[in-house]
Amino acid sequence: MNPTLRERRMQSEWLLLTKLAESNPEIIDSLDRTPDAFRVHLSNTPGWIAVEDRPVLQSEHWIEYLFPRYYPTLPLEAYCRRPAFHPNIHPETGFLCLWEDYLPNRSMLDAVVTTRAVLAHQAMNRSAQHCMQPAAFHCDPLEIPALCVPESCRTMQGTLQGQRRSRLTSIPDESGNLQDSLAISHSQ
Repeated sequence: MNPTLRERRMQSEWLLLTKLAESNPEIIDSLDRTPDAFRVHLSNTPGWIAVEDRPVLQSEHWIEYLFPRYYPTLPLEAYCRRPAFHPNIHPETGFLCLWEDYLPNRSMLDAVVTTRAVLAHQAMNRSAQHCMQPAAFHCDPLEIPALCVPESCRTMQGTLQGQRRSRLTSIPDESGNLQDSLAISHSQ
């Protein structure tokens, strides 16, 4: 029996995610896969967590990316194991609204970049239907380290549209060698 489109695409996304993790062990330090989901432990990714109704900074997050039955026609969904304090994250379920306008060519790279930007309050959708924690609009944006994107992931990379756009930039590593890293810019 031939694999379905969903199975083939999930396998491609898993390969992209593992390559991204290998290039960024200080950020993506643990991965797990089930038939319908990828679980990712993000480190060095600051985000606000509500503790006793006040925001507290946390830099580690477990995220579960669920692939619906009709993926990629339907978008993958993201859930924070411990819901972050952000307008686009449900305070009880941890559902993280990734896409304002979903396109089937969005990749795990797009999902990870968007997740990190949302957690750090660098990206948010202000429309009422996407707002689940209105009080979180008042949190300050946080700086996040850039992701290193290996050459092998570039052909798989989707594009972010709307408020979030990804771009590759060269930055020096500890030895002074230029490394390609993923940065996020926001349109005004």
